[in-house]
Amino acid sequence: MYKDILIPIDMSDEKTWRKPLQVAIGFAQHFGSRLHIMMVVPSFQSPLVGSFFPKHYEQQMHEQADREIHTFVQQQVPAELAVQTIVAVGTIYEEVINTAEQLHCDLIIMGRSGTSKANFLLGPNAARVMRHANTSVLIAHDAG
Repeated sequence: MYKDILIPIDMSDEKTWRKPLQVAIGFAQHFGSRLHIMMVVPSFQSPLVGSFFPKHYEQQMHEQADREIHTFVQQQVPAELAVQTIVAVGTIYEEVINTAEQLHCDLIIMGRSGTSKANFLLGPNAARVMRHANTSVLIAHDAG
């Protein structure tokens, strides 16, 4: 049913990626899907922002993120699954939507920000992806 599944993750907050990754792995095992696990790092293209960081900081951050996502996949995803890692630079929701379109993903699985039951909002990135993606979006969050 699902051939290509995109999972954008924020490794700094396990509660936002644990359940989406579990669901994606289950789907991949059941349907034989390819997983596309993605991180988005901010862009320093704006001269105002870029002036606060060393000259090659964005490239170093991209390389560090690439190492981290490969380690993450080795530790969290069963070796028999087909996985592509992606490190994009830019605005999270825009990069998720663009990547899903470029890879012809038929499902995006992501978590929501905020762990408080008082927080009924999905978070700006999940909400924007849901509204603007041209594919199905599943929001999976840890109830615990």
